[in-house]
Amino acid sequence: MACETILVGKKFGRDFMNHENEKRKYILITCIIISTISVLACVAVVLFVFVLDIDFNGSKAKNSHNEDMEYAADSYYDSAKLADELAQQIQTAITDYETDYDMLCNDYGTIEIEWEEDDINIMGDFYNEAYIDEFEDILEDTTDLPKTARRIDGNVRAIIELNDGIYTIYTYIGDESAVR
Repeated sequence: MACETILVGKKFGRDFMNHENEKRKYILITCIIISTISVLACVAVVLFVFVLDIDFNGSKAKNSHNEDMEYAADSYYDSAKLADELAQQIQTAITDYETDYDMLCNDYGTIEIEWEEDDINIMGDFYNEAYIDEFEDILEDTTDLPKTARRIDGNVRAIIELNDGIYTIYTYIGDESAVR
């Protein structure tokens, strides 16, 4: 009997130790998983803050640089110079448009453009009215002076005429105008 008690005690002790080792393994694995998730969460937060910081700093620098350029442009240009350069930019926009699409307007037709606060109004005798939006996009990409002109004089518009295959561009900025 004494021998059986010792064997049962040894078996119980081994089972108890195996059970304790298993518990320790699960606790260790749980701690590793929790610490890994915590580290990944911290890295994600740091990266998120870093990305936001770059965006804000980049935007601030970009905006202040654009404002500096705009004020420099304001001091360099008067309405007559702006009208002439705007006519050149519109001429470039027409060339770009006709390179990708067909003619801009009907022969002996006119197109009127008016720049407002944040919009361009275009109306007239388009050769193909389905492409008005494409011309507007090209015009927005090509013309950078209307914003400056609106700050200087407020009223910015242009008229494009096509007569016998030749475009004539009239630009008006305030009381000044140019013909190209």
